[in-house]
Amino acid sequence: MKKIIFLLPDLSYGGAQRTIVNIANYLSKIPGYNITIIIINNKKKILLLHKNINLINLNSKKLSFGIVRIYRSIKQIRPNLVFSTTVHLNLLNILFKIFLIKSITKIIIRESNPTFYRNDINYLLKYLCRIIYPHADKIISLSEFVTSELLSNIDNIKKKIETISNPIEINLIKNESQKLVKLDYHFDKSLFYICFCGRITYQKNIELLINIIKNIKIPNIKILVIGDGPEKDQAINLIKKEGEGFASKFIFLGYQKNPYYFIRKSNLFILTSRWEGFGHVIVESLICDTPVVCFNTKGLNKNFVNNKEVFYYNSNDINYLSSKLEYLIQNYENIFKNFNSYKIYKQYDVKIISNIYKKSIDSLLI
Repeated sequence: MKKIIFLLPDLSYGGAQRTIVNIANYLSKIPGYNITIIIINNKKKILLLHKNINLINLNSKKLSFGIVRIYRSIKQIRPNLVFSTTVHLNLLNILFKIFLIKSITKIIIRESNPTFYRNDINYLLKYLCRIIYPHADKIISLSEFVTSELLSNIDNIKKKIETISNPIEINLIKNESQKLVKLDYHFDKSLFYICFCGRITYQKNIELLINIIKNIKIPNIKILVIGDGPEKDQAINLIKKEGEGFASKFIFLGYQKNPYYFIRKSNLFILTSRWEGFGHVIVESLICDTPVVCFNTKGLNKNFVNNKEVFYYNSNDINYLSSKLEYLIQNYENIFKNFNSYKIYKQYDVKIISNIYKKSIDSLLI
């Protein structure tokens, strides 16, 4: 029996959480695997786990409050492998291995974001990553961009690092996108809808979208903003400063359990992130048959750049970006009349990618 523990901050609808849950669910259905997920808290239990998975919820407000209980759980279960994601849990996972867990337990850490590129991760954490990450048995990177960034900043990891994309539940997303959402909002066929979906944070850079829309003179557009976050009020105030007419273009829908319905009903999906580890939401949008426009986002998977389904513009010039978006809106029917994104997203199906993860995990447990 292969006993595996996955460490997660919670079961909310973040990209890291979705990826780990998809992998854990896949492995839990295979005979010979015993899967446990340890989460720091359960405030936002959104993702569903397979019945075979053992869930340990620490109910801790902070990671630091749950360190002892994580260690005790690992000692009690005595797993063959501990798999973590997110910087803080990755560091803790390796430190357990170095100082406390003197056993055959293997360690895999997963990096889903360009840690050294980000300005929201302080110097101390980056320094710790440089000296501690090489002690992991394996490092799984989400994309070539993240892999390159890790190799440029950390020594002695080249033989340990492996690049694996996100597993995505294509059939689930397609089915969810077809379900009518009970919300006091009705789509108007005479309007052109642009969807922004994600936590409203510095990384997601909604301010860029606002500035681009300010330059567009097309009256019949609506911007659907799905998600909450620390910069939401700031974004709303920025929009209100432009007057009621401009503010009426934006509809803040907050967090939605099923964002796929709104993505499918939109004409375009807009990504303005300063960086992405992969671009998970691009694949989700393509599955919903909605074309994507990306503005100056670093780290996107190379398959998403320069094709007929995803338009990528690498510029900081607001006038230039506005003109490109305006052109796409005005010529929408002609540009996207042969829209077919299946060839892009099919390769990320949850069974295909999860099986790649399984092979990577098994290679350490021989």
